[in-house]
Amino acid sequence: MTRIHAGALLERPPGPKYAAALDFAELALPEPRPTDKTIRRWASELPDGVALSLVVPADAVRSPKGPLRFDEAMDGALQATREAAKILGARFAVLTTGADVTTGPRDRALLRAWVERWSGDAVQLVWQPTGLWEPEQAIPYAHELGLLYAFDPLETDRLPTGETVYARLRAVGLRKRFHETLLEEAIDAI
Repeated sequence: MTRIHAGALLERPPGPKYAAALDFAELALPEPRPTDKTIRRWASELPDGVALSLVVPADAVRSPKGPLRFDEAMDGALQATREAAKILGARFAVLTTGADVTTGPRDRALLRAWVERWSGDAVQLVWQPTGLWEPEQAIPYAHELGLLYAFDPLETDRLPTGETVYARLRAVGLRKRFHETLLEEAIDAI
């Protein structure tokens, strides 16, 4: 049986009113990053039955040396993000890579090294590549790394397969708001 969790991108965990309508939320923590104490309070106030996904912040993905190239600050940001995901009980963490992360062997190796630093948690890592990565390349590489491939069902005909898939609708161009018909199209595509 297919089960679809639907939600929105938020800066703070959802409250009871949100949870009454939707059972999923993606969190993009605001800057400056909340303290562990604040994140623990948020976790204690989460309504029952809400599944969370945490968006990996840019400072955990990019250093002054470039994307996926670790320095001390980036490593600290990655560890803080892992800890926040753990405290919140996040089911997923979403890693978005920019167009400057290419399909070449160097960037594939950097992505693999980043994923290895993340690994060890119960939080499933989701990868949303942009730029040169086409689904035909990205989906098998995501599977090879043990990642879920994030896709926009309104933009691609090639959908990932598996027990769990992760869809994210992108607000681009004329599609800045998601009306009911558009959401139904997305569900039908999945």
